[in-house]
Amino acid sequence: MRTRSLILKLLLSFILTTLLSFEVATASSLRCRVSDLRSLFLKTPKLKAEIPLKFRTYHPQGLYKVSGTFFLTSVDSDSKMGHLFKISSSGNLLEDITLRKTIKGSLIFHPGGIDFDGDNLWIPLAEYRPGGRSIIYKYSLRMGRLSEAFIANDHIGALLVSKRSSKRTIIGLSWGSYKYYTWDESGILLDEGINPFKFVEFQDGGHLGNIGDKELFFASGIRKLTLEYPSLKTQYVLGGLTLFTRDFKAIVSFPFTLVSSKGRILTWNPAYLYLSQDCSYADLYLAPDDEETTIYVYRFSKDS
Repeated sequence: MRTRSLILKLLLSFILTTLLSFEVATASSLRCRVSDLRSLFLKTPKLKAEIPLKFRTYHPQGLYKVSGTFFLTSVDSDSKMGHLFKISSSGNLLEDITLRKTIKGSLIFHPGGIDFDGDNLWIPLAEYRPGGRSIIYKYSLRMGRLSEAFIANDHIGALLVSKRSSKRTIIGLSWGSYKYYTWDESGILLDEGINPFKFVEFQDGGHLGNIGDKELFFASGIRKLTLEYPSLKTQYVLGGLTLFTRDFKAIVSFPFTLVSSKGRILTWNPAYLYLSQDCSYADLYLAPDDEETTIYVYRFSKDS
């Protein structure tokens, strides 16, 4: 009887796990066409909300929102410390998880852009220089625990999580997003190449869902440009955002020229994009400013 009861429990557990996996996979399927996405992001976004953060934020890097909670990575260059901030929907600091480690004499403390796999936040922590070594961390939201996943032999400035199968793959973008890498969850390198998008240097991004059999991602960032005329030389910063497929084919790419109240381009570093399943609207969360940061929420809507 005990054996039969144990078998029934294991069978029930398997069925529930399968159903949950199916539900998660189904929830990531977008009910729209590529043309709907292009139409949506050609609309002018409207400011939906401003959320001032009520604590010192240093130099923010990556942003993700899970239900009503924000997660923000940041680097404090003076104390050489990385941070993962857990923040309430009203901007209050709930938890400050410090990030720093020394490997073979190298201090690793610069976190980057983050993504979420449904269970864990994926966070890169790198040496503060191009080409430096990085530690790829997982932070379990359920357990509230940070663990080391693997080491990458480059400065990884942002991570994207591919969810097309139960065996997730992790996409890393280098300093300035010049290169991309793809690993399995244990850190085995599966692929690497040159990022084909030169529009802006990606700083943050994430997985948006699937359109048919194609996985969809976004990434945003900036590019510092110089204009030269016979009697004038001036510099300016261009912001931008790109939606692309798993094989790095662009769906839509556009400039973003709005600025914060402090005058900084909104796509400077942290960005989180929520896309509705029917692609009727998208909310873009941006947190560009250092030290005293506000999260700006802009909505793209097909009805606007």
